[in-house]
Amino acid sequence: MPSADACLLDGCVRPQARLRICNAHYLRATRAGVLDQVLETLPERECAQCGFKIAPRAKVTKIYCSQRCTNVANWQSCNKEDRAAKHRAWRDATRDSRIQKTRDRLADRKCEECGAPIEAQRSTRRFCSRKCINRRADRDNPHRRAELRQKRRKNLIAGAAPAGVTERDWNRLVRRYDSKCAYCGETKPLTVDHVVPISRGGRHSIGNVLPACLPCNTSKRDRLLIDWRTRLLPLRLAG
Repeated sequence: MPSADACLLDGCVRPQARLRICNAHYLRATRAGVLDQVLETLPERECAQCGFKIAPRAKVTKIYCSQRCTNVANWQSCNKEDRAAKHRAWRDATRDSRIQKTRDRLADRKCEECGAPIEAQRSTRRFCSRKCINRRADRDNPHRRAELRQKRRKNLIAGAAPAGVTERDWNRLVRRYDSKCAYCGETKPLTVDHVVPISRGGRHSIGNVLPACLPCNTSKRDRLLIDWRTRLLPLRLAG
């Protein structure tokens, strides 16, 4: 009966020399150019750490598939209590130096937007204030402000009046003003304008909307009607 370290081919009892086969079989397969085919017939070996397949051309003494598994196995075989004690000793011995290195590294940080020094101790902070964060975000995405404003407006409208303004009510309101702007009286493409802005507590209902041209709607923005009429509307009509 062949021993555990015997050649794995054809019941050979000669000792293993290279790649888990004896020297005679190794030389014979090498000369014939079929060494890879011979190695594929051998039983597969699994890594003792992760169970992954070990390459057929690996050494006979190799029991791990990679250096990482070897390091993990060696680390796990050590005494855990001694390892924890060494780590605590290293942590206590280097505490002051590590704190000083961290402070020195954070002291040289500057805001990526304005260049001002960052006083906070958080290592992941890149900007000195919320203003610089918004400024960088606006420059990277020019449409960010408009998208946020539209999203906020939709949320306010949805929360102000779930029913909203129906198409029938809107068409009736437009006919009442002869398809003209309710503010300047010009015949232009009309938009929905809230008399009391949604941001100031107004409702998205037929009693709070008027047909307005785009210039008037843009000029009014979130102002109250009385303030806008007395200050900005005369200037817009004069211009």
